Amino acid sequence: MIKDLFYHYLIQNHLGDADLLKALHDQDSFCELVLDMKIMTVDEWGRIMSHIHGRPFMSLENMPVLDMSDHWAAYRAIPFLKDNNGIFHIVCANLDHLPPTSHVAYQGIPHEIDHIILKYSKKNFKDLPTIEAVLAILQQAVLKDASDIHIYPQKYYGILNYRVCGRLISPQYFSLSQYHSIVLRLKVLSHLDITQTHEPQSGHFEHIMGGRTIDCRVSFHPTIWGESIAIRLLNRVIHQQSLHQLGFSKDQEHALMCVKDMKSGLVLVSGATGSGKTTTLYALLQTMDASSRSIMTLEEPVEFFLPMVRQTMWNHHQDFLKSLMRHDPDVILIGEIRDHMTAQLAMRAALTGHLVLSTVHAQDIFHIPARLIDLGADPSLLSSQSLCYLHQDLSYSDQSIHLKADVLVIESSVRDALRHYTSAITFEEKVRDALICVN
Repeated sequence: MIKDLFYHYLIQNHLGDADLLKALHDQDSFCELVLDMKIMTVDEWGRIMSHIHGRPFMSLENMPVLDMSDHWAAYRAIPFLKDNNGIFHIVCANLDHLPPTSHVAYQGIPHEIDHIILKYSKKNFKDLPTIEAVLAILQQAVLKDASDIHIYPQKYYGILNYRVCGRLISPQYFSLSQYHSIVLRLKVLSHLDITQTHEPQSGHFEHIMGGRTIDCRVSFHPTIWGESIAIRLLNRVIHQQSLHQLGFSKDQEHALMCVKDMKSGLVLVSGATGSGKTTTLYALLQTMDASSRSIMTLEEPVEFFLPMVRQTMWNHHQDFLKSLMRHDPDVILIGEIRDHMTAQLAMRAALTGHLVLSTVHAQDIFHIPARLIDLGADPSLLSSQSLCYLHQDLSYSDQSIHLKADVLVIESSVRDALRHYTSAITFEEKVRDALICVN
């Protein structure tokens, strides 16, 4: 089997911890796990697989696509040449998945292949039957790297929007008859009551697209013209970026690297919906050594899978956090502090020797304390336990996206201002010079 050859190649070349590789080897998806756990990069993966198969490694940049039928997409393969003998030359993500064939096969990088398949399989959902239309909508969302899909009715038509990097883009208009069909299809996929149209409903389903499993969280909300649909897309094996790749400055990175090594305290991130708060916290978690620190999370939902991190789907019941505290964690990530109970438990966890990372909704970095105090946090405890505040947003110019971020490390002068916090305006006046900014 290919996984055995791959495993022996990694062991012989000392690519990864031998005990970890041995534990993973029993899994059928061994090759994908090695990639997802970042034991190696996708480029290294492609080159090793090419070496094992005795095939040349290809760059997929500017490669012509001969035919992108469903037959090829099903095997994550791309035909790029048909020679004089009628034999297709292809690149594919995994040669083992191909049926017996005389085609000449080349190994490619899985993520690049998936992107090309999505790009060239693009269809206009308005011209398709309902089932295929829903698939095309999801496919376009993945291609656009959208975090959410919005589908909602007006009096005479329906509207489709994608949220990309925090902003709704590319509104598309379609008929009400197709809107009603799409609503029914999404309810069936989500195992919801198709007869209930006047009460909120929520559900989820998984969809495999381009070799990736997309978790689709679906919410239906009644409006005057019909049900509004919001779909949150979670690509749980998405490639996580470093703080530098996300756009943080060197000074901000240095400050965050110092904070993440602290044994206890609060690190809070605020920002608008879709501004990347969770992505930033995950990037920070990835800089921690999970083999020497016990890291646990409470999330709603779990957005990405992190190796060696114990992640829990949390519905904000108190027992979950109390139970977690008995599991000897060093670092706790709480998806969001949004109520009195969560705020109190987060403060208590920080006070009892845990590093707590979380998000909170606040309009800027100076309103973070106001939000926590509004949720019942004691200002004196907040000043003593806070380590760092971070507020981020995304700006757009020349069709590119830029991170705007403020980082405030809670040192002595800031701590004193926080202890006597009265308003965001006075707090800003006292700590403005301590901000580390990137625009």
